[in-house]
Amino acid sequence: MKISKNPTFGYFPRIEDSKSADYLQPPTIYDTEINAYKEWQHFNVFDKKTNLFLLLNFAITDNPYDIKRGVVARIAVAKSPKNKIFCAIEPEDIDSLKFSYLSPEIRFKGVSVTYKKNTYEVFLKMDTIPLVTQLQFQILSQPLTSYTRPFGSGFLGWTVFPRVVVNGWVSIEGKKYDIKNCYGYHDHDWGRYYWGERVGWEWGIFAEDNRYGYTLLFDRRTDSVRGSVFEEILMIYKGKDLVRTFSYGKLEVKFFGNFQGKKITIPGLMRLMHLESSSYVPQKIIITGMVSKREKIVVDFNPEIVVQIIVPNRNGDGQTQMNQMLGTIKIASSIRDIELKKNMKGYMELVGRIS
Repeated sequence: MKISKNPTFGYFPRIEDSKSADYLQPPTIYDTEINAYKEWQHFNVFDKKTNLFLLLNFAITDNPYDIKRGVVARIAVAKSPKNKIFCAIEPEDIDSLKFSYLSPEIRFKGVSVTYKKNTYEVFLKMDTIPLVTQLQFQILSQPLTSYTRPFGSGFLGWTVFPRVVVNGWVSIEGKKYDIKNCYGYHDHDWGRYYWGERVGWEWGIFAEDNRYGYTLLFDRRTDSVRGSVFEEILMIYKGKDLVRTFSYGKLEVKFFGNFQGKKITIPGLMRLMHLESSSYVPQKIIITGMVSKREKIVVDFNPEIVVQIIVPNRNGDGQTQMNQMLGTIKIASSIRDIELKKNMKGYMELVGRIS
């Protein structure tokens, strides 16, 4: 993987007021790139007490004012306490969508996200997998934003809440699990671009279970899976505070081998159509943030569960793959003021076109 000749790194302003930071940003009807519109709210739950993991994503794609073009979708990946995996993408007609320019709230069939007093209330009911959630995500850490940055033919914006506290309940196969004060993550993305352009990203979140423990957030903007890198950053939070960042010249990322385990592909039809020979999932990813030769932090991530979401490209042949990876983490720190526990949870995502 090579670094772009003109990269930008580490531009993440802090935000004091989360309500002013997080609101939906749909196009106007006069937007010349209205059909390239994409926006989504993303939530993760890591519950050590029940051994349960959730990825929830609520996405809007294409023209949100045209019932023939616009689509909303609920996407869920769930690992039950017994390590059983459930995952699905469920699209709905755009006319079921209710949203506003003034808030992060979104509603459509099976989905409700509301925001009040620094907390997101998230309800989800899936139709094709036995999953129902009623969860509260309370913001703990200070949010950051990239605002909007060039991305393909358009742009991409990202506001991130690295640590939230999750309460509520999750029902899987009719069995209800109470979630109490566990660690979670939330981000919100919006932009204008088409799948099939030279766009992609690598992202990871690693966290201690302690409410005031460490959170590591990794992000790189690329032009494809294992392609050129245009931005990269590793951020370390202690509780609610950002305490250290690593970017160009101080950050190294290496991929090793090929994942040999079972990959779950959704939607199901894409199992027959997607280019398996061209897709790539590493066996191991090592992320190193360096203060000096003696002081560094090393994240060793090994995927165990891989869900591949495959999207047909709008520009060019082939598909775009979104690898959702839950795995084991080993983190070593020789940085004097950062002492990490070994029982950190980890999740990574690799996104890019394949052809």
